[in-house]
Amino acid sequence: MHLSRRKEYTDLRTVINFVESDVESNGSHGYRWMYNKCVLHGLKVTRESIRHILKLVDPRGVEMRSKHRLIRRKYFSQGPNYCWHIDSYDKLKPYGLCINGCVDGFSRKMMWVKVGKTSSDPKVIAKYFIEAIQNAGGYPYHMRGDMGTENGTVAAMQNFLSRNERNEDSFIYGKSTLNTRIESWWAILRKQCTGKWIKEMKDLRDTGNFTGNKLDVNLVQFCCMKLLQAELDETQHWCGICIVSGEVVQTFLMIVQ
Repeated sequence: MHLSRRKEYTDLRTVINFVESDVESNGSHGYRWMYNKCVLHGLKVTRESIRHILKLVDPRGVEMRSKHRLIRRKYFSQGPNYCWHIDSYDKLKPYGLCINGCVDGFSRKMMWVKVGKTSSDPKVIAKYFIEAIQNAGGYPYHMRGDMGTENGTVAAMQNFLSRNERNEDSFIYGKSTLNTRIESWWAILRKQCTGKWIKEMKDLRDTGNFTGNKLDVNLVQFCCMKLLQAELDETQHWCGICIVSGEVVQTFLMIVQ
């Protein structure tokens, strides 16, 4: 069909002049940004050519960008029960399986991971919190969660428990993307447990056996909720063993060194 690779590229001198003028007027940009700008202005050029041109035109900017690469902040917690991270896992929520969990930031121990008919009711999340306090024999110094209404009662309870400690930030609100400990655990949970559940539920939906109405949701809850909770408990148990084993090995290596 007379198809071939693109050969009619814009003259290289024209591209260099455009890049030079843009760098002088708008400052230093990365080669991806500059490539998109060239395309928007009708220039036909490869991304690799833009990368080499920027090295010639703006060497100082390239050097500065290479030195300031993304450096991830390291998570730090002062000790066990210093901060609990709470969040809801909504991947199975459209099918009526609502998961909520809480992890200790220092030890990475799951304080609870529960599946229920809802994860939006503050009373349900508060019940999980009370049970965790009873099992742990105490409450955390801090808790961290998002601005969802389901966390309101837990935040009030945490503030009440911490009233005598002059702890003004006993419940820390923030974006879910910054709640790193629990978000990291959700990634582990998907690999070890919920990935296959998500696939099966999507297959039910794609084959027309799950329409999303109230009857279908109730049937999924009746048939699957106890099975899913059993798998969540097993995943929580084995993840706890792996974390403890890893910490023991790390301590042993430090002693040997």
